[in-house]
Amino acid sequence: MKLLAFDLDGTIVNHKYELTEPIIAAIQAAREAGHLVTVITGRVHASAKPYLDQLKLETPIGTAQGGCVTAPDGSLMRDLRLTHADTRAMIERYAPLVTEFFVPHEMDVYVKNPHGLRNDGKPYWDWIRSEGRNVHEFFATFPNAEPAKLTLHSDEVYKFIPEIRQQYPTFTLYPWGDYYLEIAPEGAHKGAALELIANHLGIAQKDTIAFGDGNNDLTMLEWAGHGVAVGEVEAHHSGVAQETIPAPEEFGVATWLEQFLAKN
Repeated sequence: MKLLAFDLDGTIVNHKYELTEPIIAAIQAAREAGHLVTVITGRVHASAKPYLDQLKLETPIGTAQGGCVTAPDGSLMRDLRLTHADTRAMIERYAPLVTEFFVPHEMDVYVKNPHGLRNDGKPYWDWIRSEGRNVHEFFATFPNAEPAKLTLHSDEVYKFIPEIRQQYPTFTLYPWGDYYLEIAPEGAHKGAALELIANHLGIAQKDTIAFGDGNNDLTMLEWAGHGVAVGEVEAHHSGVAQETIPAPEEFGVATWLEQFLAKN
């Protein structure tokens, strides 16, 4: 029996934000063959839920870059948070310098401009609203809350990293796409979440297989007994994975699982 751990976006969810039937069917076949399946994603739980509902998993899952691990009954096994004071201080510092930012908290998201438009004229936050979440202006409505992470949007986002590392040396930073920088609490990484889930389920490290595409997946790919990089992007070039398979648009995970099940 293996524990199969999947990232969502870019791994089993394609660039149209679809979890397609071939991948769902392949994952279900792995479960029916006796293997355990989990998801460990950078998304917060509210954003991951539509995909989790499709997969109907019965194991703990990791969200918010692994900073949160939720048991099947909804209880939290791990819950790392940024303090309210640090969150507000960072937003006050960087809000004037970035195009946008967002701070997710439960079903609400707090941003710089709730009614902003993209370069093509489409509403900036349509993707949040399409998930059934509410978008609010941060400075007017942010509650006394401790979010799991925050994200800065800017074409100069890499310029902020040295200052943030100096002021908040324990925080975990995830730059991606040359435009986004996620800031998460100390220890919020997918490798730690996979280790916690595997130990909880009684699965040895050597019997874990992790699938991911981005730099936020590297700790998970490195900790797993076998790491599979998906697509020829960050994880492919990192050197921590044992093999690379095609992106979800080409059903890489589905094909890999079919071949794996044929051998096992």
